[in-house]
Amino acid sequence: MNRFDSRLPKTTSYWRQGKIFYIKHDSFLVSLEEGKAIADLLAYGIKDQETSAMVIDNRDSKGAWSQELNELWTLEGHNIQLSDFKKTATLTNSITAAMQINRISRAGGVSHMSKGFYSDLNDEVKDFLEI
Repeated sequence: MNRFDSRLPKTTSYWRQGKIFYIKHDSFLVSLEEGKAIADLLAYGIKDQETSAMVIDNRDSKGAWSQELNELWTLEGHNIQLSDFKKTATLTNSITAAMQINRISRAGGVSHMSKGFYSDLNDEVKDFLEI
């Protein structure tokens, strides 16, 4: 068991399947403490040496992350190096959410590594992840 497992919201799950590290959210309405556990989970997924790509599945998520929680996703304090990053596809339930993720990725200069999709894990997503 990881140190963040007991703090994750019941609406967040994760698993490893082959070379992909999956994170699934069913709700964005979480406490700050739960958000910190999700940030720890993201760092863990990025550093996972057994996987080469990440899929974050937000298609069933309800609500929206609070501004306070959005600030946690910077991963400061997690000792993440650019070389640690792996290709990440975020599956969304709206074209607007996918466009917002892609805008943030472009602004951060990581659009070659992180992309939002308004779809399931289809061939376009697999091509991006190179799986």
